[in-house]
Amino acid sequence: MPRHPLDPADYYSYEVAKRWVQKLGITTFRGWWSAAKEGRIPEGIPKDPTKVYVEFTSWPDFLGTSHIPRRGHKYASIDVAMKYARERGIRTQHEWSQHCKEMEGRIPCYIPTDLRRVYGEEFNKVGGMRGFLGRAIMPYDKAVEYIREKGFSGIREFERWATSGDRSVNFPRHPHLTYKSQFESYRHFLGLPLRPRESEQKLKELVAVIEGDCLLKKSLERSGSLPLTMKSFSEMVGNSSVSEQNSAIIDSLREIEKAGYHQPLAVIHDAFSG
Repeated sequence: MPRHPLDPADYYSYEVAKRWVQKLGITTFRGWWSAAKEGRIPEGIPKDPTKVYVEFTSWPDFLGTSHIPRRGHKYASIDVAMKYARERGIRTQHEWSQHCKEMEGRIPCYIPTDLRRVYGEEFNKVGGMRGFLGRAIMPYDKAVEYIREKGFSGIREFERWATSGDRSVNFPRHPHLTYKSQFESYRHFLGLPLRPRESEQKLKELVAVIEGDCLLKKSLERSGSLPLTMKSFSEMVGNSSVSEQNSAIIDSLREIEKAGYHQPLAVIHDAFSG
């Protein structure tokens, strides 16, 4: 036990005390005095450091908050907030809410609890709560590549896997909801052969694209009786006004060919070269 509460020899050095204090997560003068009243200050650290340490310059320096970058007058940058959450192993929105509830009154004042309201568009750009916690969902193209490597033979097999513990944390449980604007169908997503109606619809869509592009149409009309190949058709698309869609168009053709219900290049050639 200390011999005298104001004798510096009875306490840790200032630098050691600072290191201990900063592990407690106390960030304000008011929070310090609350912790002192509740008996949460370790023995060897004075309850009133201002009266013990000649090195004491300010509470922010002692509590380790002077270096925290702030957003406006109150909150730290989103990077600091992300580091705070990840260091504590928080993995879900529920765990974040629980942490904020349990730490009420003790969570650092520079860390907001309502992340969406405080960080707004920044929060969306990092990938929402999942991105904030380091669990951002993979982009659509990577998800397609990832799932096709699994080689599922049907949609039900995929659904069983998606609801199991084998699913990667950054792969969505319901891809059709996550990738709304890019998602076509589960058969397409999983790389399964199209059904007859799907195959026919895709072919109609390709013909419509050609109909709407004069340059591509003229190239096909000039192709004469020579059969189309993927390479020659890709070159035609590349020289047309829909060149930015070249990869998507060729992928669609390969999908239709894989289904085996139509010969898309022959249909396109017959429709426009006659």
